[in-house]
Amino acid sequence: MSIKAVTGFVVLFGIYQLAESAIYYQNNIPLFLGLMALVPCVAYTMARLQGRDGLRETGLAPGRGGAGRLAIGLGLGLVVYFSSFALSLALGLEQVIAVPPAAAVLKQAAIFAAGVFLPSLAEDIVTRAYIYAHWPPKYSSTAFIIFSAMVYVLNHVHKLTNGPAILVYLLVTGISLAIPLVVTRSLWYTLGVHWACNIVYRITTDVAPTKTIGSGSFTSLTLLTLVVALSIPLHWYIADKSCKRHTG
Repeated sequence: MSIKAVTGFVVLFGIYQLAESAIYYQNNIPLFLGLMALVPCVAYTMARLQGRDGLRETGLAPGRGGAGRLAIGLGLGLVVYFSSFALSLALGLEQVIAVPPAAAVLKQAAIFAAGVFLPSLAEDIVTRAYIYAHWPPKYSSTAFIIFSAMVYVLNHVHKLTNGPAILVYLLVTGISLAIPLVVTRSLWYTLGVHWACNIVYRITTDVAPTKTIGSGSFTSLTLLTLVVALSIPLHWYIADKSCKRHTG
């Protein structure tokens, strides 16, 4: 990557971390969302200043089934992450603490779904799309996937001291999200899956909160990591089919 590309990444990474700090230390939601919204704007502007295609730089070039891929990724992501949650409940690894009335659940779920879209998009641009746009051709796609996944882990600064289990989960998740980007050469499918991941997390944390049962080696996080790992071939297959359908 060129000096300009590295500088751009540092700027985007810094904005994202400022946003995370705003919510982590101050619980300042407007500032958090404002900084997250700034990430794609800055990425687009930097690309235009460098004489590059701004939307393609962010992985959001229109056409070629972008909306369809977003919907497919979102739908499949919801199935994967809700399935893991259901398995955790069935196996007694987690327990729901409180369930609000159905109307309240739907209302809060919709609010959180809207609220986590920008953070999902911003993180996808910082840890995947921007790096992919500047990835040197002499290095393989496999190298990009691993590198991007490592950047994704490091991007979770506030979780790096939470133990190896969360680091393994983040690495596996990073791999699962980078592969569709490589296959489709766009961010739409990846964004859908990532958005679904954050929706389910917020619902099971804030809307219908749960608590972990037991402290053995096999936890709900271990199960989630396994489910995400098993979903990788499925994402690869569906993303590839989507790509062929829109180019064939």
